[in-house]
Amino acid sequence: MIYLLLLSVSFATLVNVTFNPSMNRVIIHTYIDEYGEYPYTFITSHLINDSNSYSLDGILPFAETIQLTLTTREGITRPNVVQSNTTVIAVHNKVFEIYDISKQPAYLITTREQDFDKDSDMTLVHRKQGDIIFLCKKSLLNEYNIHLQHQLSTNIWCGKSISGGNEMIAVKGNRSNVNLYEIDKIKGELYYYGSVSYPYSETFNYDPIRMNKFNVLYAPITGLNRLQVNSPNDFYRNGETIIIPFYNSINNSVLYNPTGSQIIYTYGSLIIIGTPFINKGTNYNSGGAIIYYDYYLTDQPIRFKKLWEYSGNSSSQFAGWSVGIRSGYVFIGGAINTNEKGIIQKEIMINITEVLKDYSTIDILIGQNENDYIELPVSFISNEDNIYCSDDLLITTENELAINKYPPFSFMLSKEIINRFEFSQNSNFLVPIKKCCIHPNLIIMTDHFHTICSSDNILNILLDVAKGLDELHKNNFIHQNITLDSFVVDSFGNGKLSDYWIPTLLTTSIYTPPEVLNGLPFTKSGDVFSFAIACILSSGGSVGSIPFSINNVSFPALLENWKDLLTQMLNPNYQLRPDISSIVLSWSKKI
Repeated sequence: MIYLLLLSVSFATLVNVTFNPSMNRVIIHTYIDEYGEYPYTFITSHLINDSNSYSLDGILPFAETIQLTLTTREGITRPNVVQSNTTVIAVHNKVFEIYDISKQPAYLITTREQDFDKDSDMTLVHRKQGDIIFLCKKSLLNEYNIHLQHQLSTNIWCGKSISGGNEMIAVKGNRSNVNLYEIDKIKGELYYYGSVSYPYSETFNYDPIRMNKFNVLYAPITGLNRLQVNSPNDFYRNGETIIIPFYNSINNSVLYNPTGSQIIYTYGSLIIIGTPFINKGTNYNSGGAIIYYDYYLTDQPIRFKKLWEYSGNSSSQFAGWSVGIRSGYVFIGGAINTNEKGIIQKEIMINITEVLKDYSTIDILIGQNENDYIELPVSFISNEDNIYCSDDLLITTENELAINKYPPFSFMLSKEIINRFEFSQNSNFLVPIKKCCIHPNLIIMTDHFHTICSSDNILNILLDVAKGLDELHKNNFIHQNITLDSFVVDSFGNGKLSDYWIPTLLTTSIYTPPEVLNGLPFTKSGDVFSFAIACILSSGGSVGSIPFSINNVSFPALLENWKDLLTQMLNPNYQLRPDISSIVLSWSKKI
């Protein structure tokens, strides 16, 4: 499918990008973790007149920015940043720096020079068995843990760009191809899956690639003004093409070297493409960016839809040299005209909530009734192979349903299941929440819901949430993922418990019960512990960091009368914690 006119251009040798000295700061890298509980956007930038001191800013909308500094005596030609829960890893010029962001201010855990390649790309793959990082060492792909300890050597040639998906990694080849490898779920070893071919372009070996969480592979080919997309549903055989104006004029005489650029980023089913080489005037590259929605997971007749377009101006140059996207916001890098120290959110962050609000797959109403289980036929129209549906994959509610599988099923299958559960029931204290295909684990709040932190009636809301948890436990279900984000409030001020049994990667956080950290299974008592942590945080208290200690808990004044009860709920011995029914009873008496 083609969406724009392809411009036929004749180019000479690749030239390196030189940012205009009239600009003050250059934003060269953006990283966003789709999976974690610490949803920062990490921006790497430097002043044009200081190529040895780089700012690494963690941006959270409407919150204080984390400000870190990367220092080098050689300048940074290719920065890389990844995040694994509370750990942030920055790699540049063979040096890695590991930060802990669980406390403020964030602090440096360790820094050391390593023997990986100077301009190596880096990618992180989230796995239940532990996150792993891939880097290049002596031009071969190597595997590390999140502490940058070497785990595995391979004989896989490491190209200019690598990108990890869901138990898979894509590696840029050296002959207009990208090689794909599956990651063994137990040992982390790599097995060759296949190769994707591309038309010849002088820029191809330097252009970045991106594999999203559904293992769809996106490859910009800047020299041909196109983006090629290959998908796992046909084993990556037939590529789709979107024409992208990386260069917008037939008068361009050179192709730029995109090594180190970040002109492609994905967030679930959203794609943002930077177009930094678009020029205005004779030699002025203002740049820009475009967002597409990829309907890969659905049965829609079209594959891509353009949602939004951005054009740089006189206050920016090579806008789109780095791009990033998360729920409701985009981040546009390149050179910007600012005199501020570090990054100011409004300078590079653009709110596009209104643009994205309609791009949800289905309405998911949280809750489950054991009596609603049914058998479903095996065959449904979907882009996922070998789909089946069994009782442990279903979350049923009033008249719609969620499918507990990662990644989500197609619209066709969703509609079929919804029809079969038309008359099911649900608890009053479990809430309908719209989940978005762009990020299946992310709550997209409607006008009728807002976070508990903004409520004036927290005590009653916490009681309502406890009743929702009680309803789950009475039906022998365990939530397993209670955090502050699980608490929402409807337009009438009633508390609701959400995110029940929504598929997510298990990660370690302050909400995780101590016994689970020690290898025991998650029980109803674990839900009680997580609920107590969320109650304290919702009311302005603090709970310290891992490993949990009751001595580090600061109880908020609002919950002073509940201090003894909360202390019991946080008992390190899970067998001594009260059950949620008795908690509901005690809580009710204190209000």
